[in-house]
Amino acid sequence: MTVKVTIAEPGESDSGFHQPVRSVVYVQSGEPVSDVVACYVTNHDPGGTTSLGHSAFQVATRVWRIRSEFLLRSVRDVIIGYTTVDGGRKTQWFQWDGFDHEYDWNAPGSDGSHLSALHQIRAAMLAGRGADQQARPGFGFGKN
Repeated sequence: MTVKVTIAEPGESDSGFHQPVRSVVYVQSGEPVSDVVACYVTNHDPGGTTSLGHSAFQVATRVWRIRSEFLLRSVRDVIIGYTTVDGGRKTQWFQWDGFDHEYDWNAPGSDGSHLSALHQIRAAMLAGRGADQQARPGFGFGKN
């Protein structure tokens, strides 16, 4: 499974919202994913997340688009959560800073949140294990 996350500037369809759209996040997957949710990473080191202010919506087969009220400078500014189904088994994944990570529900502090996932990914990186799967280059919508 490859999930590619890119950041783009808002277009004309992004105007007129109560909360202004400052960036757009595209999530494109090699296989079907569901339950796509993204959060703004407010603090990269110890971790911190908050809502982007808008919900994800599917714009094409395997392509999701999420408006953000934050000015996102790179994919490191967002953590994406999504669900896959393989052989009838649902699995929760998160991607941050170009890495896909299968969420560990047995890890200390696991509550299914983006913040908890960010801590899991950072712990794996600090321990030298890296995340489960590095995202591969591909599809291009905007800046990475």
